[in-house]
Amino acid sequence: MRLLFITHNTHRAGAPLVLVQFLTWLKQHESTIDTVVLDLQEGVLKDDFQAVCNDYINLTGLKPKTNSYISKGLQRLSTKPKKQTKMELVRQLNLKAFDVIYANTIKAIPYGVLLKAQHGHTKLIAHVHELPTVIQLLLPDFKAYVNDIDRFIAVSNLVQHSLHAHWQIPQKKISRVYPYSVIKQEPIQVNSTESFHIGASGLVDWRKGYDVFIQVARYVKKQNPKLPIQFTWVGGISDVNRIIIEADLLKLGLADVVSFVGELSHPFEHYNRFDVFLMCSREDPFPLVCIEVAMLKKPIICFEKATGTAEVIEQGGGEIVPYLDVEAMGDAVLDYAGHPEKRLADGARAQALFSEFTPHVICPQLFQVIQAVRHGQIDH
Repeated sequence: MRLLFITHNTHRAGAPLVLVQFLTWLKQHESTIDTVVLDLQEGVLKDDFQAVCNDYINLTGLKPKTNSYISKGLQRLSTKPKKQTKMELVRQLNLKAFDVIYANTIKAIPYGVLLKAQHGHTKLIAHVHELPTVIQLLLPDFKAYVNDIDRFIAVSNLVQHSLHAHWQIPQKKISRVYPYSVIKQEPIQVNSTESFHIGASGLVDWRKGYDVFIQVARYVKKQNPKLPIQFTWVGGISDVNRIIIEADLLKLGLADVVSFVGELSHPFEHYNRFDVFLMCSREDPFPLVCIEVAMLKKPIICFEKATGTAEVIEQGGGEIVPYLDVEAMGDAVLDYAGHPEKRLADGARAQALFSEFTPHVICPQLFQVIQAVRHGQIDH
């Protein structure tokens, strides 16, 4: 079997991390499969991808060579990288007949649809890590591609519901498979004499709710000024956002309370020092960091209707508060600060609930979907 995986980039983020771990699992357990990776934008995980696939094609930096029909078609894609032609890509990919093309995110779908059209028998899977707002921002004409996709993989029930409700995709064409992650550290017991430590993680942008994080810190300090507490955000931050955020923190008197430490290659040391984890996202299908901090016994506070994480947390292991309700999130933080026994119990519950969200358990489910699509099994 020959599989083409299209990743919108190889940066250190959820969707690429899930894919590289799946490719690692395939190499270990299904070594006869020929895997090709098409990387639309090179990132820090490039070497990791190259190490676990048979062939790696980097779209970044390809230069014009022809004005062929296929090249023009690729250039018309709404997600095309500017100043890059696609003919070399098509030439390389047409050397192989693929059984399945696997578009790993919404941004990869147009490439998958166009390449599928060159091979009549090829099946196309779209792994959807996005919810409606982001889909509309990244691929406004998403609806135009739906009929060309043989199977959708939704990373949560929330995503599955949105695909059906917003775009009328039949339920029989959607498989829900949760993400997974691995951690390389054992949970540690936080020293109770230290400041109470609140954590968050993700790219510092509107979707992840970094502004909400700051507002929660403001509310908590206003409610209990004497509480020794620290708020730390781990994740990539632009120079522009850092200047703006630092100015806000200075004006709020929170410069010594809230810190944005940037992207870390080994974030688990920070995660392990958290007492509680805030999922402040406005829209987050199923963030890997929640799996990771849960495995480290950290309770999670998230918003309802905003993330697939709530599907697990509703069974325990944290708190779900009304959407963008800063006060409710702050009160949940204060409750954990005042009740360490509850924090420890919810942390242990979170670890138990997320214990099966590992490559060992989930990757076979993904492979089963691929096999079903390859053999034309619609209901799976």
